[in-house]
Amino acid sequence: MALRSPDDARVAVRSFPRRFSELLAAAEGDPDIPDDVVAAVAEAEAAATSALSDASVALGGVAAGVLGAAADELTAVIDRRHGEQWKEALPDGRMALEVLDRAVSEAADHLRAAERRVEAARDERD
Repeated sequence: MALRSPDDARVAVRSFPRRFSELLAAAEGDPDIPDDVVAAVAEAEAAATSALSDASVALGGVAAGVLGAAADELTAVIDRRHGEQWKEALPDGRMALEVLDRAVSEAADHLRAAERRVEAARDERD
């Protein structure tokens, strides 16, 4: 599997706060969406935050506890690395680009899972 480029990752990372915020607002604003589904969206957002924050730390940045800050920090880390630096091995042996790609994939997986939960709840009421 080909790794995404840092530019593609930057676009995805920047979109996560908006996409999670919109999904959570839609779920919270729909009286037919059960509380456990709303909670699942919030948990998915927390898991995505953790994935992005962990990648920031692994790549030389700092940890952040909320999605917007984690996305901003990882974007700053992406902007500080160039070209061949993405191919460098980190202390744990992983390649920098692999760490970035995995974090973006993980955050996207959490978002898609949350979207599916909300959609399933909507389908149940119809």
